[in-house]
Amino acid sequence: MVHRSGLAPAVQAPDFDLGPAPSRRQYHLQRKYLGRVAFGVRFSGRVFEVVTQYDAEALRSGHGSTRSDVGGFSRKSRRRLLKLCASIPWSLFEVRMFTTLTYPDDFPTDGREVKRHLAAFRRRFERRYGKQAVVWKLEFQRRGAPHFHFLLSLPAAADIGEFRSWLSAAWYEVVGSGDLRHLLAGTQSEVAETDCGRYFAYGVKSTGSKEYQNQVPEGFQNVGRFWGNWNISPEWRGGEIEARDYVELRRRMCAWSKSKGGFVPTRSRVQGAWLLTEGLSAALVLSQLARGLTSVERVIV
Repeated sequence: MVHRSGLAPAVQAPDFDLGPAPSRRQYHLQRKYLGRVAFGVRFSGRVFEVVTQYDAEALRSGHGSTRSDVGGFSRKSRRRLLKLCASIPWSLFEVRMFTTLTYPDDFPTDGREVKRHLAAFRRRFERRYGKQAVVWKLEFQRRGAPHFHFLLSLPAAADIGEFRSWLSAAWYEVVGSGDLRHLLAGTQSEVAETDCGRYFAYGVKSTGSKEYQNQVPEGFQNVGRFWGNWNISPEWRGGEIEARDYVELRRRMCAWSKSKGGFVPTRSRVQGAWLLTEGLSAALVLSQLARGLTSVERVIV
């Protein structure tokens, strides 16, 4: 059976222990939030989340935050990248490639120049293959040189060998290399698996043998964004739900994630939370967790 999320799960979602039912007091939301917050649920690919939307008065009261200048690959940025990759229905694209672009011995040390190269590559790529789905990530080699990883789609009729040849020549010209060795070995490209989220999953952890790739080397300036996406976004489905069902669904999400040894949200019950459903479509897991929650079942039908 193919679920409305667009993914067909290989196995059924297992049952798990939700624990004791919460008391009436646990359902109570602080009075200052009532009438000022809308509660909802949405899902796409292998991600689903419960969300809150504060009104303008609540925002003026101090809710929400502003993004500061990028100074490194933060924990929040890592989680947003993982969430994006897992929520995109990559299985809808017939040809998916994991591609790497590196610099020659002479490389820029200013992020603004690096991003100009990225923008120039995008223009060439879209002239050749049209507007394709792309997620890119910036990393650093031990020698301090930046390089890019891409998850991208290609037209169904595209020749992979021809794409690899075009890729080498295009990147060589964009950076103005002049080094024949860079023309021959400056790019890599392989056919990506359906579970594309795994290609960037290692970058979410703040420890490990490759953590140095997420650290800005000494002397590198104006790093800018560490990742981005072109021409693709999650196909979110969902809607508004009742506050009581929101609190209960969030509790069940935490119980499900804990049973899998995964991340368990620890914020207030009026804060949103999202989960990655490993190996299963979000629609399947959500349909199980929503049993008996009328407003949630109505949204996901």
